[in-house]
Amino acid sequence: MKQKQIKIFGLILIIMFSIRTFGFSQIDSVKYPVLDLEIESGIFFNQNKAFVDKYKSKSNFNWSLGITIGSSTMKVLQWIKYSQYQLNIDSLTGYNTTIPLKAKRKQLSVGLVNPFKISSNDFVQIKYGISYNFLSESSTDFDSDVIGFLFSAGYMRQITKEFKYHLDVGYEYSKSNLGVLYRDWSGFYINIGASFNMFPRL
Repeated sequence: MKQKQIKIFGLILIIMFSIRTFGFSQIDSVKYPVLDLEIESGIFFNQNKAFVDKYKSKSNFNWSLGITIGSSTMKVLQWIKYSQYQLNIDSLTGYNTTIPLKAKRKQLSVGLVNPFKISSNDFVQIKYGISYNFLSESSTDFDSDVIGFLFSAGYMRQITKEFKYHLDVGYEYSKSNLGVLYRDWSGFYINIGASFNMFPRL
């Protein structure tokens, strides 16, 4: 099952990255390469009630590191990102002792971003893509993987030719056949981040 999911993920990755071979309208009159190194953090709101009840939390913190690739004259750019989510609690057992519970999700996601210029330095950006998630839980030695789909809309501002920041609000759809507790990994998220262009405009 894991090999099949990896093959599907790889096929979609090839298709999404091949989209750049088509022409897109310009968003900047000056052409320069874009290779943005992006650092991001945010909050994910899990909609799985069984999981929320077990960990007594409706949300969890996440961080990510990624890159965006393209050109200033392209209306659609590509991105790839690694993210990590984690929940930790101390659970009370029947012997009045506590044991640590830890759930972790490691995610690799790829996709496209459409920046729409609304002023000289301000953009509305639409992001969409797919994700490959590896899930683990310390208390049960559980581990599995699942493919998801992401969509977000947000605001991005270019401060200098090297530096930008953004705020995104989005939704991830990610489900498996692993039982009630692990079936649904979908939810809403809010992320803020900063990016640094490694090839700034000359």
